[in-house]
Amino acid sequence: LEFNVLENGEYIPSSDNPYFLLRGVTDKTISEFNTMHENTKMLYASFQNYTQLMTVKIPESVKFFANTSFYGCTSLKDVNIPSNLISVGYASFYNCKSLTNIILPDSVEFIEDYAFGNCTSFTTMNIPSKVKNISKSVFSGCSSLSSITIPDSVETIGYAAFNDCKSLTKITLPSSLEFIGDYAFNHCTRIQNSLILPSGIKQIGGRTYELENPDTSVIGSHVFYNCGTNSLKAFEISGENQYYTTIDGVLYRKENGVPTVLVAYPADKRDATYIMPDTVVNAYELSLSRPFYLREIVLSDNFIIKEMEGGKFANTWANNLSGMIYYYTGVTTVTCKDTNPNYISNNGQVYSKDGTILYYAPLYDGTLKSSANEYTLTLDSGIEGASVTTIFHGAVGADTNLKSNTPSDGTNLNEKNQFKGYSKIIIPASVTTIDDTTITAINKVSWTIEVESGNTAFQVVDGKLARI
Repeated sequence: LEFNVLENGEYIPSSDNPYFLLRGVTDKTISEFNTMHENTKMLYASFQNYTQLMTVKIPESVKFFANTSFYGCTSLKDVNIPSNLISVGYASFYNCKSLTNIILPDSVEFIEDYAFGNCTSFTTMNIPSKVKNISKSVFSGCSSLSSITIPDSVETIGYAAFNDCKSLTKITLPSSLEFIGDYAFNHCTRIQNSLILPSGIKQIGGRTYELENPDTSVIGSHVFYNCGTNSLKAFEISGENQYYTTIDGVLYRKENGVPTVLVAYPADKRDATYIMPDTVVNAYELSLSRPFYLREIVLSDNFIIKEMEGGKFANTWANNLSGMIYYYTGVTTVTCKDTNPNYISNNGQVYSKDGTILYYAPLYDGTLKSSANEYTLTLDSGIEGASVTTIFHGAVGADTNLKSNTPSDGTNLNEKNQFKGYSKIIIPASVTTIDDTTITAINKVSWTIEVESGNTAFQVVDGKLARI
């Protein structure tokens, strides 16, 4: 590839500009670079992994930071941004851990995937008024980012855009916003009080979005997981919305004017019991995980328990009920009303109506970890003469460490690891069906596994559940 060298810089020419693109610098150990040619238009991987680089002076001629321009410049602290810059490309500043602030000019129209990902020292950020899309993982891992301004031009917030922005206390979503992707606000743990969604929002969840063609059937994942862990008390919508609604601070997708899918339950909502509206048929992954005051869920009569679709969700070991609750929880009981046509509950567990299939068993019984008592998870539907033959996909297992946080009011109800997990599970002799994924999930739990005598399908080998 033809290139020109000038004062330590290597340039790829265009037909009329010998210094069109800076492709790199001959000395990768430099701490500063102040001699970029005044006619350079584009940077492309120009300083990728120059870990000692601290200062760069960029001429006003540069209009494009293309892919990985400053990727991995972990010592970079000072870089001027040209006033006519148009685009910040893929991972341009990814892992620039020493950068504390960048002011983007109004000329910027595009900020591509991972552009500022893992810039852990960023504290504030402006998004110019021509930007329409906050792309995938743009600010993911910016753990010090406490303030950001999103203009009314922005229509989409992409997958994991603000993932792990653990210092954000407030974010104002613009009226122009139509789409929020999966993981968008995952682990934004300090969001305060309420999160207000604009009335024009059309799709929450999913990895992709088509303007004017929202996916109204999407089941999202981690959209608001662990968002405002000790401080987010309610979701709100700023006006009437065609696709979403809130009831008592809980966010739902709606169809024909009624809530049909649980989207997110506020992490710091203080109710001990959540009664799911009977119009709800499904739930987003982790939509009910981390509200540590919650103890009981009363299931909708129309909620249908099913496996999580492969390839779309992080927790493929789960079904949509266990994936909704997850294992970072204080929930000890799921209750089915007598009117439920499909399921019954006993001892907080959920079974098929005839008592032969276990669909969900909580991992905690509400006992404090300080208790010396040991508790055994026994599977019993409560129906006389009925035997459990099947443990449904995701019904049991995955973890017993409840990793909660102290509530914001300073009470001691939910201190880290306060709840005691079951110390033993007994697999009844009648059980003949457990899929491989659920066997693996059961074996991940720190408990003793016992298989009742007479079971012809399963045994315990070296402390683990195995097929005979």
